[in-house]
Amino acid sequence: LEGPPLSYWISCFFFPQGFMTAALQLHARKTKIPIDTLEFFSEVTEVQDSTTLDKPPENGVKIHGLFLQGCGWDISTRVLKESDKDILFLEMP
Repeated sequence: LEGPPLSYWISCFFFPQGFMTAALQLHARKTKIPIDTLEFFSEVTEVQDSTTLDKPPENGVKIHGLFLQGCGWDISTRVLKESDKDILFLEMP
């Protein structure tokens, strides 16, 4: 495998803020936009398994390994929902 991963396992980082800052810095250099003016935003995808990704995003990075506690995720409407019975933790898509 050559180049950066298609998706990063964010849960494994000891200091994820450093990774996020590096992602901002890469985007700032690529677009020649001052890093101080950039912001993060998240978009939940419908991909359940990160190994099925075929190409990296045009801008930014994809991550996996985020979990919900005490609620669920409705894939069709892309909103939080009541948790299913006896399920405390749920991995985000």
